[in-house]
Amino acid sequence: PGALADVLTVFAQSKINLTWIESFPHKDVKGHYVFFVDFDGHAEDPRVKKVLKAVEEACDELSVLGSFPAAK
Repeated sequence: PGALADVLTVFAQSKINLTWIESFPHKDVKGHYVFFVDFDGHAEDPRVKKVLKAVEEACDELSVLGSFPAAK
């Protein structure tokens, strides 16, 4: 309980804009959820790296599905 709030706080404190968030029930564990988030920033940006590390510590599992440079 509270894991989502902890993760959202990490993004907010780092001033990283979340552009999309969605949750789904965990397929194997009743009462648990899987969250997908999309945000402004690239995984190689030092600030984003720091956030991803903090998020990883707050979650049971973290998977980065993709990271793409911003269009010019």
